[in-house]
Amino acid sequence: MMESMLKHLEFIQATISRLSNNSFLLKGWNITIISALFVLSSKETNVNFFWLAISVSIIFWVLDGYYLRLERKYRMLYNLVRQKQPSEVDFNLDVQQISSRSTTIFNCIFSVTNIVFYLVSLIILSSIWCFFIK
Repeated sequence: MMESMLKHLEFIQATISRLSNNSFLLKGWNITIISALFVLSSKETNVNFFWLAISVSIIFWVLDGYYLRLERKYRMLYNLVRQKQPSEVDFNLDVQQISSRSTTIFNCIFSVTNIVFYLVSLIILSSIWCFFIK
């Protein structure tokens, strides 16, 4: 029985790790795409590249918030499963019923880590716009 509980916790932890990795990859892709857009825009000084970079950053910010929301829900599921008796393990990975104030999409988009990364990214984009493009 205890083995099944440990296996269930391993499944949940693997999901948490994948979601965390997705968040890391989104941040990397955000920087890569914005850098590529600025390389392209430096040749043509086209304002459309700036708006595209802003759009990409905002889309990645919301997507990162979504992955953070799922990660938080799976962490709560992990906690719930951890507190169960081994005989109650059902291998359920559904987190739709799990909710708290910290798992709202708004709280996840505007979490400290996302605010720091994406707001700084948008400030840098705006600074580049003000000093180099305009």
